[in-house]
Amino acid sequence: RPLLIVGLTMLSVATWFYTTLDVTTPDHVVVFALILRGASMGFVFMPLQTAMMNRVPLDKINRGSSLTSAVRQLFASFGVAVVATVLTSRQTFHQSLIAERVTGASTMVQQMTGAMAAMAAQHGWTAMQAKSFLLYALNGQVLQQAAVQGFDDSFLFLTAMCVLAMLPSLFLGRGTRADAGGAARPPMLE
Repeated sequence: RPLLIVGLTMLSVATWFYTTLDVTTPDHVVVFALILRGASMGFVFMPLQTAMMNRVPLDKINRGSSLTSAVRQLFASFGVAVVATVLTSRQTFHQSLIAERVTGASTMVQQMTGAMAAMAAQHGWTAMQAKSFLLYALNGQVLQQAAVQGFDDSFLFLTAMCVLAMLPSLFLGRGTRADAGGAARPPMLE
């Protein structure tokens, strides 16, 4: 239980680091979060696997191991689907909010319009070419910002899931293994 709590705490902190990412985040912040996340996985998965297998009788250890692997794969796929859904919905939400604020009066649009006019004059573009390039650039900025905010929201959701996972781990007991005859044996790998 202590290793699991430490691991989930480290995993929560590492996942929370990802909620602050944007396009200007330095590489060393991302690398630190990846290292912390990788180390925390070892603290989480091995003690959890041991606790589960300690509850399986020795004569059914093969079945227990197979079932554990199947359940782990199933829930990993389910988790990816849930996070992908959260990411997509949050990106769409942020895209609509940001696009609502992009008007001709906004500072960013005025700056980009001025830069586009200078570029059009320099390259001999028509007004229609300059306008379509401006709309393309604005759309790219909106999509990029919406993606960043969508990922931030998704990692905030994952951080909350890591914190919530600590609750059942507090009640994780010391399992005893029963052999084929029903006699209790002390738990393995404690």
